[in-house]
Amino acid sequence: MVTIHDDTLAAVTGAGESSIKVETPLGGGEQKQTDYRLCVETMTKLTAQQHPNTKLFGIFGNDDNATRRAEATMQNIGKYCGPPP
Repeated sequence: MVTIHDDTLAAVTGAGESSIKVETPLGGGEQKQTDYRLCVETMTKLTAQQHPNTKLFGIFGNDDNATRRAEATMQNIGKYCGPPP
């Protein structure tokens, strides 16, 4: 039997955690998010670049890419991020 540590398992299942620390003279902070959420956000942004919004100024008219963008986003999340942890 092989023992798998929690950190190793989390990295495999996408439930690991990433954090960003920012320090300034006025204070600082830390932002944490799961690796899965980071993957989903990245896939959403990349797909939006591939199938951009076609509305005039982003608000007027019809977005002809909305359906393609949604389908591609779901396919990319499933392919690259896997199921939610």
